[in-house]
Amino acid sequence: MSRKCPCFQHSVTVEELLQLACQLSPSKLGELIAALSALKEAIIQDQEVRDTTASETSDRKQNDKSAHIAWKQINGCGPYPYLRFREGKKYRSYYLKGLRKES
Repeated sequence: MSRKCPCFQHSVTVEELLQLACQLSPSKLGELIAALSALKEAIIQDQEVRDTTASETSDRKQNDKSAHIAWKQINGCGPYPYLRFREGKKYRSYYLKGLRKES
C-alpha cells in the first residue's frame, strides 16, 4: 500500500498539521488523536501482514479486531480505502482520500 497522495502539490509537514489541529475543539482534537493512533496501528499491522505468509495472514485477519484499513467497493466502483477502528464504545470509519492500494 502506497502512502503517497497524488492529490497534494507537496508533502504535508507535521508543523502544518499542528497548525490545523490547534484550531480544533478539545473533543475534536481527542477524536483526531484517536484516529492518528489507529492509522499508525493499521500501517504497522499492514506491514506485518505483508511480511507473513498467506496462511498466517488469513488466520490473523479472522482473529484481529484492531484498527485496520478496509478496501470497499461502492456501487461497483473502487476499491476505496477506509480507516476503521473502535474508540471507546464508538466504531469509527474515515475515508482515506488519495491512498492507493499496491498491486
